[in-house]
Formats: sequence, structure tokens, C-alpha cells
Amino acid sequence: MKPEGKHKKIAKVKINNFSRYDLSLLGFTSDFSKLSTDLSKLIVSNHNICIVDKINNKASGYISIIGSRGVHKVINPKTVHEHDFRIEAEKHDLAIINGDHFASYHGIIYCDSQTENVLKTKVQNIEHVSAIILGDVNKPFDWLSNALEQNLNDIPIIQAKQLPDHIETILKNNIPTLSGIVLAGGKSQRMGEDKSQMVYHELNQEKHLATLLSKCSITPYISKQYIEEKGGQFDIIPDSFMDLGPLGAICSCFLKLRNHALLVIACDLPLVNMDTIELLIKNRRPDKYATCLKSQNKDFPEPLIAIYEPKSFQRLMQFLSIGYSCPRKFLINTDVHIIEIDNDDYIMNVNTPEERKDALDKIKNANEQ
Repeated sequence: MKPEGKHKKIAKVKINNFSRYDLSLLGFTSDFSKLSTDLSKLIVSNHNICIVDKINNKASGYISIIGSRGVHKVINPKTVHEHDFRIEAEKHDLAIINGDHFASYHGIIYCDSQTENVLKTKVQNIEHVSAIILGDVNKPFDWLSNALEQNLNDIPIIQAKQLPDHIETILKNNIPTLSGIVLAGGKSQRMGEDKSQMVYHELNQEKHLATLLSKCSITPYISKQYIEEKGGQFDIIPDSFMDLGPLGAICSCFLKLRNHALLVIACDLPLVNMDTIELLIKNRRPDKYATCLKSQNKDFPEPLIAIYEPKSFQRLMQFLSIGYSCPRKFLINTDVHIIEIDNDDYIMNVNTPEERKDALDKIKNANEQ
């Protein structure tokens, strides 16, 4: 048997140099700064987009990164480690990059006689061309067939006015996959018994919630402190961060599902139904760190039924590093999307035998109506 390596294998985040999806613009005749800014304004969906260019008046080749919320950073690449770029990159859904200065896997080429010579020297900066736009020529340059590994006939030709829609499609196709997490590892001290095994409906809570997620076409996982038995109906993710409550459980799940968004539901919430889950999914905001519910009668959002985007893992770990393990504190102090609901019952938290009786009465009354 092959021995395990010195370091435990964990899933690595899938990001490019500046974002989750770097897109170079190459060969365009207009000023890159104006073009990229105009483009980012025309993209109507909610995404974090940054614009990456090189400041040419700096001899050291400083990099300019302008975020979608107007945050402008000027970086000296000689003083920043490549991993610092990767840590920052996860915050951005897409980077529009000046292909004249930076290499990128994805790119869009503009074929125009004014910039053909520049294009010839820079085309190697792009590995995969997602679209070609024609300027004053009526077909792509013949020499591109030899310069690109792709077949020219397989590359779509679009009009300049279609560029925002083309980028919108790229963004929609690269929204992180949504997986379901049933938090079933609580100590249940106030309840006096395992809340995940309580039956409010036909199945115990962990199986009931996992089944609801499956019906919403979401792959469910059970989050527990440890794997009690193998070969169950649903995969179990054991805690890697012990005794840190729900936040530790969420971080443990991100170690396995690093590039997935996590729709988290705790077994403490027996009145959650398909409508509640579908409300979260329908109103999901991938550009935010999380999407969560808040009762109109409460001051703070509910962290135990929420969608946590992949980039939230990094920030959750930052909260842990400064001594906070409360997921509600994370939601309150982070850029999240809050959905207000008028019925407290859907996110009713049950922690005591008295609250359990109240929940069972509500379920009975709802079934009789």
C-alpha cells in the first residue's frame, strides 16, 4: 500500500491569476481603460468584476487593479508574492485583462488592420480564444490558424455590441456548483438527545433535510463530528475543525468541497420545507459572500440556513483567526445578501423539549389545514 504523503490532501481552489475567470482583450483599437470600464458597466448581472492593466508610466511595471466597487489598487509585482495574488483573486468573479501586457488562458481577439502587427506579437498571451470580433476586416486573419491551437471554425465570431452578452454567458456558466450540507453534529445539550435523529416528519431530521435537498436537485452531504458508519444513503463529511460549532463544520465542508457553494441547513430547523430552500436558491447572489434569511421580527440573519459561496471560506477562517466562531457574527460583518421573510416559523430554531413540542404542534396544525 502506498504510504500517505506528509501533508494531508485537501481540495485546491480553482482560480486564475486575478479572479475565478481571467479574460484577456487583445487587439482592440480603442483605449483599454475606457473599453473595459464601459464593458463592466454594461454587464447587468450581479458579479464582482475587476479590471487589470499595467501602469506604463511606472518603470517597474506596476499593476493597476480596479474592483467593481471602485476599489483601486496599485501593486508592485516585485514586492508581492504570487500566492498573495491568488488569495486576493478569489474575491473577483471575473477579471477583464489587458492582453497586451498579461498572459491569460481565456481571451477575446479583435481582428483589425490597425492592430494586426501588435496582435501577431501578443497572440501567444492567450491559450483559449472564446470569441473573435471583426473590425475593418471581413474574416479572421489567416495566420491565426497557425498561431492558435484551436480550429478557427470552432471559434464563434460575434459583433462588438454582443460582447457584454458574451461575457454575461461566461459568468453564468461559471457560477460555482451548489451542494447541500445538513449540519447534524450538534451536542444537543439543552435538548438532552441527538437533534439529528429526532422525527418531525416521516424520517429523522438529517435524512429528511437531505431528502429535501435532493428533491431540489442539490447533492446533499451530512456534516458530523465523525463518521459513525460507512455505506449510508448520504455521504458524511467529518469535522476537521473540532469543537467549533457550526462555523467549524462549514469550514470542514469547504476543505472537501472547496470550489462549491454550500447550502447549509441545520437539524435545529424542523419547519424548513421545499419552499424555504427554493426561496434561497432563487434569490442566490454569487457575487456576495453568502445569501441568508432574516425574519422581519428579528434583528439579525439566520446563519443555520444560508448559502455560503466558496470565497466565504477564506473570510470564515479570518474570523476564526481573530477569535470568533459565531457564524451569525460573520454574516453581520460581511457583504451578504439578506432575504427578509414575514413568517418566523420557517426558520424556527428548536433547542429544548418545550420548543420541540411547539414545533410539532405547528407541523400538526399545518398538516390539518
